[in-house]
Amino acid sequence: MAVAVKHKTLTPQREKFKHAVTVCKEKVRHLPKGEKRRAYIECMREHLRK
Repeated sequence: MAVAVKHKTLTPQREKFKHAVTVCKEKVRHLPKGEKRRAYIECMREHLRK
């Protein structure tokens, strides 16, 4: 028997994280494979620090 799950709205921290993910994904999309991960991590740090 399936139970209906109510989806909660995102907490402000999660909302901020979600925004950082979308921004950073877009930012590193064009980079070569070797640099993508480093640039993504750096971008996430920068965004979540604000």
